[in-house]
Amino acid sequence: ATSEWQMELSAAQSRLAAKRRERKSAASDVAVAVPDMARPTTFEDDSYPPAELARNPDAKRLRRRFSLARRSEALFSRGSPLNLPASVFAGAAALGFLSYMTGIHDATYVRADGLAKQVGFLWAPNWTFLFMVLLPLFFAFVTELLVFWKNDGRLKLVAEADQAKSDDAWAHNVEASSYSYWAVFLICVVFAGLFQWIGVCLLPLMKGGGNYATDWGKLAIVRPELISVPEEIVFTGLAYLYMCLCFYLFFVGLILLYTIVHDLWTIGGASENRPEADYQREVNEVGLRVMCGIFRCTVLGVLIAICMKAQSAYLTSRGENVVAWLVGDM
Repeated sequence: ATSEWQMELSAAQSRLAAKRRERKSAASDVAVAVPDMARPTTFEDDSYPPAELARNPDAKRLRRRFSLARRSEALFSRGSPLNLPASVFAGAAALGFLSYMTGIHDATYVRADGLAKQVGFLWAPNWTFLFMVLLPLFFAFVTELLVFWKNDGRLKLVAEADQAKSDDAWAHNVEASSYSYWAVFLICVVFAGLFQWIGVCLLPLMKGGGNYATDWGKLAIVRPELISVPEEIVFTGLAYLYMCLCFYLFFVGLILLYTIVHDLWTIGGASENRPEADYQREVNEVGLRVMCGIFRCTVLGVLIAICMKAQSAYLTSRGENVVAWLVGDM
């Protein structure tokens, strides 16, 4: 009887051990499967939100397609509002330090008529005041207005205040101007950047002449003891690269301002059948906010154009430096 009891006890212990092994195996399988299920979905290009990816059967292919319009808009609307203005300011400051290191930050040359003219890099308003004050302010105002429209203003006016649907509609509006972004990119980078640098700086520096007024970019021709031709070529190349990218972003800001105004006009036209007093008050408040932002950006755009024209006019004038020339012209 004792031996039979021991055999039954051993069999029971074996069955219990087998059940424990099965439970441990099942628990390990669940532990492996849970992280895979709980792993958050990542998107290579979050310009397409999950709602749109779920509706579009070709969403995976679309989100992998590069879009200059969406990437350019993301520079203004994502991250801190100070990112873009601070980057532009930092680039201008870096060029200023490089000009100081090369010795062209404060330089004069004597023209054929005997006038000693200041043509230093730091004395050029279209390379200092424009890129360190006006353009960062323009980007800050565009970013502020764009973030307001996407996250607040647009949601107040659409019939269904759904953030995902509003983001989808805005992304579609941005993508509709894709050709405009590419056209501006090619004009700014290829023509205003590369070709202008070759014609205005590279060829005169290599051939030692040209029909352009002497400025900091051609000091190696009239003041070879101050800076060498290779140094001047490298510095002007960096400056024009920075300039063409900044002006591409400037035109991107203008395109985004147009997109905001057109979106506001479209939503306002589609909601004319909503005569509620509260809704009309919301429309007026949002419209006033948008118009104020457009006005500030317009004023800065005009000042940017004046700043560029002032430098070219000074180079052909009889002023000794740009400050004295402006004061004497008033």
